[in-house]
Amino acid sequence: MLSTLTNYRLYSNDIAKSVARVQANATVKRDETYYKDNIGKVKSVDDFLSDQRLYTYALKAYGLADQASSKGFIRKVIESDLTDSSSFVNKLSDARYRDFATAFNFKAGATKPVAQSVGQTESLVEAYSERSIRGSVVAAQKTNYFADQMTKITSIDQLMADPTLYDVILNAADLDPTTTSKSFVEGVFRQFAGVTPQPGLTALANIAIRFNFQASDGTVPSSTPATPALSAADAQLVNYAYFNNTGNTAGAAYAAHLSAYYDTAIQNVSDAATITNDIRLFEYVTTAYGFDPSVEMPSYILSILKSDPNDQTSALGSLSEATSAERARKGLLTDLNAAFNFATTGALKPSSTAQDADQLKATKDAYYNNYKTISEKKDASAVSTFKLTIAKAKSLSDLMAFDPAFGRDALNVALRAFDIDPATTSLTQIRAVLQSDASDPKSYVNKLGDERFVKLAAAFNFDSEGKLRTERLVQSISAQAATGTLYAGTFQKPSTEQKTQITADTKAYVEGMADIDTLDQLLKSGKTLDFALKAYGLDKEKLDATKLRKIFTSDLGDPKSYVYTLKDKRYEKLAAAFNFLPSGAVRLETTGIQSEGKRLSTQNLYLLQTLEEQVGEQSEGTRLALYFLRKSPDIKSTLSLLADKALLEVTKTALGLPDSLSQVSIEAQVKAIEKKLKVADLQDKGKLDRFVARFAALYDLKNNSGANSPVMGLFAQETDSLTSLIGRF
Repeated sequence: MLSTLTNYRLYSNDIAKSVARVQANATVKRDETYYKDNIGKVKSVDDFLSDQRLYTYALKAYGLADQASSKGFIRKVIESDLTDSSSFVNKLSDARYRDFATAFNFKAGATKPVAQSVGQTESLVEAYSERSIRGSVVAAQKTNYFADQMTKITSIDQLMADPTLYDVILNAADLDPTTTSKSFVEGVFRQFAGVTPQPGLTALANIAIRFNFQASDGTVPSSTPATPALSAADAQLVNYAYFNNTGNTAGAAYAAHLSAYYDTAIQNVSDAATITNDIRLFEYVTTAYGFDPSVEMPSYILSILKSDPNDQTSALGSLSEATSAERARKGLLTDLNAAFNFATTGALKPSSTAQDADQLKATKDAYYNNYKTISEKKDASAVSTFKLTIAKAKSLSDLMAFDPAFGRDALNVALRAFDIDPATTSLTQIRAVLQSDASDPKSYVNKLGDERFVKLAAAFNFDSEGKLRTERLVQSISAQAATGTLYAGTFQKPSTEQKTQITADTKAYVEGMADIDTLDQLLKSGKTLDFALKAYGLDKEKLDATKLRKIFTSDLGDPKSYVYTLKDKRYEKLAAAFNFLPSGAVRLETTGIQSEGKRLSTQNLYLLQTLEEQVGEQSEGTRLALYFLRKSPDIKSTLSLLADKALLEVTKTALGLPDSLSQVSIEAQVKAIEKKLKVADLQDKGKLDRFVARFAALYDLKNNSGANSPVMGLFAQETDSLTSLIGRF
């Protein structure tokens, strides 16, 4: 008969191969298949406890098979709040119960297919609200650069070669700079070089014809003073079109741009119609006095500007004041009328300008006070439409459909949230993107090489056919909570300051995870990844992106996968805490109470438990050695050894401590063990192996192997003995 040490070496040197043999057993295979096929159907704790086959499989996987009859106790375990340090399971000193509770998600219930989760909707709306800030900064830089360069460039070639100038021109013409042929654009500019402006032209031609390029060679003619490529007034008009077509009309840069135009243009206004016929003046004036320029009719505003407020038959004087809303509107229109000096004919009053200095200042002040309000009202309306549409959406077609009342406002909100221009992006491409898996490196959306579209795809839950699916989360909400609990547990008796830091770190982690949709993003996430590594006890390991990628993409259902070759349970727990497939894509959230990653982890643990049982039939010492090796990552203190009879037996044998050790006080036991063993050394692979090997060598001297050995009883953990150690960590 082989010695315990020899047996231990045979099994520990090739655990994966040994587990694969166990998995091939017909009975084990049937149990595994039953668990896989039925765990997803469980909807409640009662369902789980009533299915004896599922229940006992799961208990055995976590080394709790002897607790099968204690359903009341197990119910308390799996119904515990893992985020509450005072909950039932968190008070138990045996980490197996926390591992068992973490493997399931009974409190959250089933995940339902939805177009967007609440979190996804909130994130998208936030991105949409912030787009004006992002866009305004970029738009200001580009339009300022454009205006400045119009006095410096001297040819069409220079214009086409400058990516920023090209971008401004194409967007001003409502064309997509990334898909429009540059040779086509250049051809339009050369075609209209030196041509007199004329009506009926396309937007691009209307811009090209305003440039001062010569038809002969496409250059600006030489003159003194130098002729600009585009006049300041025309450059301002191009920039105005750029701001509007890119949706950047809510920022300070646009307000300054429009105010500069108003300052100049108002000096030349000789009648009221000039204001209502000029789109920029009309927008400025209506916005200044609290009206939405996209809603108000120019003809109506003209009638107000021409009104005599004392004439009860005029457009202004005849307005009703029956309700508070009507009185408020009339008050604003009265202010608008008083801001200008027009007669009832629309012409200027005698010896007057359109506005005197005080009126001009009041109008500009009013504009700066109101331009954000008008924009925010539009945004609020658009967001409301989006939320209503997405809440009712049963498929991608519902989001993309043209609504008689709102058009495609909901879809446009989604696109603009990620800086995608609805006017230059085809519906065909949008559909392909939203049916694509953002987490799959080989998917359509990732092949586009445009991060905007990747974010768009990740913001929704549509499958490859446009049907609803469950959300793809890099880490489930319950796993995030469990990771937070583990992180907090790395602090021994934290101070008040440390508790505050733990709370802040955990909040930052949850917020960070909300922005991560792919494995690449996780690997580049810095503090978010560091938090997870610390939580699983891996913060001091030298782990580069390549090794982490192999860990996260390990197949937890395959005993031969990379993570199991590391022979370290910490890595297995880290991999199980996330939802990555071997391809690197993110698996869908399951519709049951256990994620796919946790199911695979449970399956592997079941195989390991079965292997240890089979080994124990021939060599109980080897079973103890393998058990200690498997549990070593969970040994955080000496009390961890005392709370587990099997671990304690290995410890006593390896350290040469007497069996009577258990008869003395807990404090005395801790002191005796710590005198000979530094528990932290068990996290060092080399020291751990030497410790277990020492046990294996000494075991045969201390025990006689046999089927009736009392060692079998070491794996039967009684609830009473465990609860006696509650709260001692």
